[in-house]
Amino acid sequence: MTVSRPQTRRRFLQGAASAVPLLAGASALAACGSGDGGSSTGSSSGPVSLTFWHTFSTGEANLLKRYVDEYTTANPNVHVDLVSIPYSQRPTKIPTALQTNSLPDLIRADYPFQWYLARANALAPLDDALAGWEMRDAIDPIAWDDVTWEGRVVGIPQARFSNLPVYNVDRFRAVGLSDFPGTWDELRDACKELTGNGRYATAAQFAEDISWDFIPLVEQAGGRAFDADGNPAMNSDAGVQALEYLLELTQYMPRGIANFTYDDVDAALKNQSIAWYGAGSWVLGDYRAAKVPFEIRLATWPSGPGGGGSLTNHTFYLVTKSSKHQADATRLAQFLTDRRHALRWAKTLEQEPVDRYTRADPFFSRPVYAAYAQTSKIAALYPKTPLWLQIDDAFTKYLQKAVLRELTPQQTLQQLSARCETILKGDG
Repeated sequence: MTVSRPQTRRRFLQGAASAVPLLAGASALAACGSGDGGSSTGSSSGPVSLTFWHTFSTGEANLLKRYVDEYTTANPNVHVDLVSIPYSQRPTKIPTALQTNSLPDLIRADYPFQWYLARANALAPLDDALAGWEMRDAIDPIAWDDVTWEGRVVGIPQARFSNLPVYNVDRFRAVGLSDFPGTWDELRDACKELTGNGRYATAAQFAEDISWDFIPLVEQAGGRAFDADGNPAMNSDAGVQALEYLLELTQYMPRGIANFTYDDVDAALKNQSIAWYGAGSWVLGDYRAAKVPFEIRLATWPSGPGGGGSLTNHTFYLVTKSSKHQADATRLAQFLTDRRHALRWAKTLEQEPVDRYTRADPFFSRPVYAAYAQTSKIAALYPKTPLWLQIDDAFTKYLQKAVLRELTPQQTLQQLSARCETILKGDG
């Protein structure tokens, strides 16, 4: 899995917020053509051609192609043009299409593109089309919240990727640890044992998307990085405690950690120079494909002073408001995410369940997937803003200053909070 994780997602979205100015608030959205309750049949009687942009990895894209072939076999009047967005085009393709009124009928994307396009009034509301659909109540409420803009559903959740520690079981066993630590204190002690002889316990991506590592710690300290209204709340006692803990862990990280990107951290685990890091539920497939010479597992984050905490985000299918075939595009998206296809997708790719039917399948009762169910109970969403890229840059800027000891934890969070407020006010 290489395109759904927050690190790669950020690169996909890099520049999107500045490439095309966001419209100043979304007006009432036009109603989407009503669907047929999610059936894979019953599309328009005449020929229908749908353009479908996606950001899937190779394994995902191959499975998507099989799904689409099944759909068009059952609906021979429908032709689907699948377009994979190349890496080099990701920063600007969707913003440019929005600006030139050339968006496709259907897009598979992730945070914060749902808010970017919804704020631009470019997405069809799906509430009427999804009424009575079996998956409307089966898909987790938090996933629907992640595609609900100003009270209207503007997408169909497709998959979930939560922040989970990934660890080298062999290295843990070598120091007498049979399981991943359950508390901050235990994790600190484990890091001491795992560091030595030229190898380290962990690493963090301070040079990009450090928010992915930091925000769960704020939750575990009993705080919030953003309040329920999306306002910055990290400048708190809990925030300071979380940052102090993160900085304490840097003594068990490789030298030059302030300049580490996700790729650096990922490579360090694969070459066994570190034993664990905060990754996500995409990694099982990645590491099996890489054929790493050690056992890999996912864990639930240890509890901090305030209990458990993590982050989660979703990928989703978005029907564009400019599509001439909104009902057909919606039916295709429903087919791709119905009960049977959602289960097959998650099992084939070992991805985190996003609905109760998939989660209840015996496949996901195996111990290797226990962290999925545990984390789904404690994970929070990113703030509901299309301006996340600028905010994420601010996290990187100020937490780098903290790790370089240019700012104290208190100064870091004061300045980070002020910068986030400025961004959210639209003042730069």
